[in-house]
Amino acid sequence: MLSQFGQAEWIKEFFAHIGQDKGIVFEAGAQRPDNISNSMCFLQSDWEAFLVEADIRHVQAWQEAKIKNANIFHKAITYKSGSLQLILDQLDVPLDLDVLFLDIDGAEYHLLDGMYKHRRKIICVEYDNSSPL
Repeated sequence: MLSQFGQAEWIKEFFAHIGQDKGIVFEAGAQRPDNISNSMCFLQSDWEAFLVEADIRHVQAWQEAKIKNANIFHKAITYKSGSLQLILDQLDVPLDLDVLFLDIDGAEYHLLDGMYKHRRKIICVEYDNSSPL
């Protein structure tokens, strides 16, 4: 299991169940490829991933891993409405996303508010009740 609670593996199994074995993942708060990665199980199956991470050490770990279908970007996301849409546009992320992972410690609602252009089939949001909305 690569994701923290098996959520990514469950989502990947769901796609396999409906006959989809490839797609596009976007993850904000990508962490590292070798530690609690939501995207890694998809990347191992040749899905394409667009990963955003604010910590340069984690970005370097992704770069060192040299995963051909992982696009890693060192960016901090501003916690306000419209900022996620702005980053998706800046990074030229395809409009149709299969999975959107948000793991940015409490500001997920604000990022989803204002995301109007990119379509997504599944959104997986980390919930941390110690970081109130």
